Amino acid sequence: ATPIIGDGFLADDPTADAILFTARSSKFPNGPILSTGSSMLFNTEKDEYRLLWLRADINHTAIHADEGVESDVCVTVVPQSTQNSVSSGEELFCTHEHYYGGDDKSVGPSLFDFGPGGFPLGPNTKLDIASVSKIYGAARFSPLTENMVRSRDAPAEPVMMPFGEVTTSLDLLALNFEALIVPSDVIKDHVGLRSVRSPLRDRSVVPLPYSEVMPFTEFKNVKSEPVTIVGLGIFRSMLGHYVAGDTLIRVIIGDKEVHRLCPVSHRPNEVSASFDAVVPLSATVPTGSTIRVEHNLTAHWPETPRVYKPTPYDLAVYILYERSDVSSDAAMVPTGEEQLGNGQLDLNNDGFPDYVDYDKFGNIWADLTSPDGAHDTQHTAITTLITKKGKFNTPTTEWNWTRNVETGLMEARIRNEHENWCFYLRSRTESNFFFEYCDESAVPYKTLLGSTTKLADYCVGDFDGDGFMDRLRMERGVIRHSLYFASGDGSRYVSERKVGIVKGKCIYEQPKLEAVYKPSAQRHVFGYFSRCGFFEVDLRNLI
Repeated sequence: ATPIIGDGFLADDPTADAILFTARSSKFPNGPILSTGSSMLFNTEKDEYRLLWLRADINHTAIHADEGVESDVCVTVVPQSTQNSVSSGEELFCTHEHYYGGDDKSVGPSLFDFGPGGFPLGPNTKLDIASVSKIYGAARFSPLTENMVRSRDAPAEPVMMPFGEVTTSLDLLALNFEALIVPSDVIKDHVGLRSVRSPLRDRSVVPLPYSEVMPFTEFKNVKSEPVTIVGLGIFRSMLGHYVAGDTLIRVIIGDKEVHRLCPVSHRPNEVSASFDAVVPLSATVPTGSTIRVEHNLTAHWPETPRVYKPTPYDLAVYILYERSDVSSDAAMVPTGEEQLGNGQLDLNNDGFPDYVDYDKFGNIWADLTSPDGAHDTQHTAITTLITKKGKFNTPTTEWNWTRNVETGLMEARIRNEHENWCFYLRSRTESNFFFEYCDESAVPYKTLLGSTTKLADYCVGDFDGDGFMDRLRMERGVIRHSLYFASGDGSRYVSERKVGIVKGKCIYEQPKLEAVYKPSAQRHVFGYFSRCGFFEVDLRNLI
């Protein structure tokens, strides 16, 4: 094999039967996060190459015994002219590693084998291998600041790593890797791979204990022949770090479960190395059928496993499948999820369109582009905008997006005369919306005492199961809160009445209300967050 060190071009040695692409990619502070300068390999030839495997290792030698590190490693192949965004769903494969300095378990290089066919690296494309890391201190909720990261020194004495000697501060959490690249002609008897990501993009999710399943993206085989699934790449990042997490993953083709697994649990004070290798899976998706990867995640404090703790996380499953032909059209396409505004919504008004997706669960996800136009993690702009009648995106529904001249924020008016819908998505921030009926004059934003302060302690959902959005709000008291229900008819709230009181642990604090759609009940359920945890309120006998 002819090695190529760091960034390189396949035209440097077009006669090689195999090329070993190696690099030590230093990380530099990007706020509190350490990011690598991407190591890229450019295919300037007219022929196709394949990425067969990747061996990666992250340098933890400067991490203290009471510190933890969360690291991602991603592989992307895009046109050479494309500005890569690791979080935009363009990546072929990503993995995650949790490291704790006080754990005796060793973490060595991880090998990711992409099978005999590998990922294609076509003409005029580039292979980008990149990593990000974040260091967390011993005290809860104390990630290292940018200044603390910048002041961190490398080991005083040189340290031998699998790929060489570490001697400089630039080696703090550096990514060391080698990747094997071969011409397609050398392995022409083996079919190349494609991958699809579920969920479609990088999304920060906060699990709720009564959610039946966390968000995912379903894919449909649109080709005229079956698609062969060969494996899964699993990425799970506990963004809260200090909270423990346990995950169950289920693979479903059509309506049949074909595989389930429980990845290694996340514990803050234990090493959970990267999800080594690709999880092998032999399955077939018939023409016109679908595949989905469902997951549930429970989060809790490590010392109190029965106390639920809401915390953000990011989980993605990469479905690896054999490409059915050499065309550029993918066989597996997302279904039940679409980009709003024809993919041209510019929420932060920076001249670059943002990714705003409406998934099959009624969640709207939004990212905000950075100054160079790169995309970032999506967060929920609004949750469970759905009823038993489905999402608000039928062929007769009109979505009209405009920029509010007073706030400068984007908002939408959604109307369907056939279904009697009329409501707004108003903007709290650039990427966070709230629901408002077109006519709320009968039940205005007022408390019973006459306050005109806009309510923060309310949530919207179809709580009575009639197919229309309703509103629940709390009137704050001293030791208990009153609960009020406003019934909706699709374009307005008809009336509001008191339906009960809510009392319990930590209820004296200002709660955060939450509504989630429960498909099995065909209605929304309701609960509230407080410092003590999450509590569900049974509404069946109230409304």
